[in-house]
Amino acid sequence: MGWLAEEPESTPAHASKLAAWVSMLGSEDELSERTISGYRWWTDMFLRWLSQQAVPLHQLSLFETDEFMNHLRSRELSRVTLATAATALRRFLDYAYAQGWCRRDLSQAILSPPLFRQENLPAGPAWSDVRRLIATTNGTTPQDLRNRVILLLLAVYGLRSGEVRSLRLADVDWPRRILRVKRSKTARVQEYPLTTATARALRCYLKSARPESTCAEVFLTLRAPFRPLSSGAVHNLTCSLMERLNIASPKRGPHALRHACATYLLNQGLSLKGVGDHLGHRSLSATQIYAKVDLEGLRTVAAFDLGGLI
Repeated sequence: MGWLAEEPESTPAHASKLAAWVSMLGSEDELSERTISGYRWWTDMFLRWLSQQAVPLHQLSLFETDEFMNHLRSRELSRVTLATAATALRRFLDYAYAQGWCRRDLSQAILSPPLFRQENLPAGPAWSDVRRLIATTNGTTPQDLRNRVILLLLAVYGLRSGEVRSLRLADVDWPRRILRVKRSKTARVQEYPLTTATARALRCYLKSARPESTCAEVFLTLRAPFRPLSSGAVHNLTCSLMERLNIASPKRGPHALRHACATYLLNQGLSLKGVGDHLGHRSLSATQIYAKVDLEGLRTVAAFDLGGLI
């Protein structure tokens, strides 16, 4: 309301270099906005850390890059997170050397922990628990009406949290009963048929619970100032409900419902290609990990003895 004057944030010395690199990622490498945002975040952290160490970028050496990675490891980050940070740093340092910001090309000297394909099973709740989760939103309060649609999109369509949060009013084609989803990783638009339950829940939310706002996003906060939901809000929604219902699941964020959706479809007989298409995967390799949870299929393979030869 203009009653409080915010102090302007000081612009870091590396801001122009960071902006130039981010611009290149979007124009030349054609990465998704989500990937670029992640790379920018890690690189900004690295450059701020260099500034705290009083080391200019043109004086960067292997010692500083190793120290920064050790600094990240001391925070007990997962191997996947460390590998992502290392990837972002390699790409930035390769660009920095090409621009003459660094005296040496240190991009290939940054080590990251080894990752193994399909080393972990997808972690999600059982489908019976997903049904219980959705059933908790059968009420008529604005919160129930909104949360029911969110849970249906996460569980039935297997959408990512960011795809749900970025869904716009114009993405719902009511005459054709089509839902258009912009994939967060590929930026391509995928169309889904609106199921009867989802259409009914969405209509009730828009008619009775969504605040009047100029925001284009479908899902908004229920208290003023009305604004699109944050990632933390969607995570708290699924996590709090799973805890309240005592649902056994290694992970309790919104992505766990995506895993539950894929596992359910596979157990219902849908092919890996069909599951991958439903989830918006670019390649079959991204879906292959779900073959490890197709227990019925694995039992069939185990029972097949090649006509008594083995």
